[in-house]
Amino acid sequence: MLIVIDTWRADAFVNDLMPALTAYGEGGVVFRNAYSSGNWTLTGTTGILAGTVPSEHELLSQYPEVGEYGWLQDDILLLPDVLEYRSYQVSNNWIAACGGIAERFDVDLNPPPLGMTLEELVDEEVVSQTTPAIIADILGEDRVYFVHYQLLTPHFPYCIEGVDTVVNGFEMCVDTEPLSDEELAQLQADFQIAHAADPDSFLEGMRALYDEQVRQADEFVAGIVEQYRAADLRPLFVVTSDHGEAFLEHDNLFHGDDLHQEQVAVPLIMWGPGVPRAPAVETVVSTVDIFPTLLDFAETVWESDQLIGRSLRPLMHEDAETLSRAQYEYFAFDQETQQIALLSGITASVPIEEGTWTLMEERGDPVLGFEPKLFDQMADPGQVEDLAEDPYFSGVLDTLSELNVVLPHTEWEDRWYGL
Repeated sequence: MLIVIDTWRADAFVNDLMPALTAYGEGGVVFRNAYSSGNWTLTGTTGILAGTVPSEHELLSQYPEVGEYGWLQDDILLLPDVLEYRSYQVSNNWIAACGGIAERFDVDLNPPPLGMTLEELVDEEVVSQTTPAIIADILGEDRVYFVHYQLLTPHFPYCIEGVDTVVNGFEMCVDTEPLSDEELAQLQADFQIAHAADPDSFLEGMRALYDEQVRQADEFVAGIVEQYRAADLRPLFVVTSDHGEAFLEHDNLFHGDDLHQEQVAVPLIMWGPGVPRAPAVETVVSTVDIFPTLLDFAETVWESDQLIGRSLRPLMHEDAETLSRAQYEYFAFDQETQQIALLSGITASVPIEEGTWTLMEERGDPVLGFEPKLFDQMADPGQVEDLAEDPYFSGVLDTLSELNVVLPHTEWEDRWYGL
């Protein structure tokens, strides 16, 4: 059972906001340093389902008309292709609209694709309506099953029933779908005016609405879990996110425009059959590790260079030894040159310096002229002090750059130990 909560940043997984998921995590394993492979819905979710990073799965747009980058290629297999289980998908419309994903599931219970109104976008209602049908189908045929739920909450616009969603005079519950370019430009201008009037209170109000939607997501997930429990079904649950959300920590708002912690660090919780009740895991892991982990639990062997992650089952036992590693990518479009640049990040342990480090760099031929950024995650988890220009840490930067390649995990470990 894979549940992906959209736009759920790592620091939003706290008991005050998510008591149900906190309780579930106490009965299983919480991975405290997990990272998505992308910084927005499509690349992050496809990374989970394909077990690899955006530059490998190459599904980069939700619009099939853009060509090959708008449709999942036939040679990229997803979890439902490899698991010999009956598969179901109940997703928000961003994933439902993406070429080639829903078609890989046996049962597609997604809402209609892009162009819906806000009322139709409340995919949690779709989840509530479809879950009984899924359970009935599973019980009717005594099926072995894989279900992927994808919730849209939390996500801007912040529409919360019974809650005042006006911040500094700006209505945060606004339907952007039917707006013309001129209306959208006016909306953006109004947003900037509201922020400029009192930046601190504006961000505080936005974060409060975001947190309220996080509470709702906790309730939605608990509702799903309890429906399966009521049917005496006890699946393995994996709950995570496709990406985080920025609130101007590094001058960016929302997501999809850089690789800092707030946009790529996500929660990851597992519980159910085969998962021990264990202390929180501090090792750096990635959402691309979910694919090989589920194969491990299913006792399914699939040898493929597509998978760059590793099974997380050994980390559920305290005596396990493995390297900390997560990679994530962002494709940026340069308006001036009309070229696409690949920005790549890696958070990992390095063999020459104790601790965990993060490197962000432009991979391949330079397009943006993006200067590398280096952060000491142990001393500076908020990624405030860039150490890339400090000659003392040049060895760490060079080592991480050598490690920042897309390889199957065993080959990556061979390279790590060879440095």
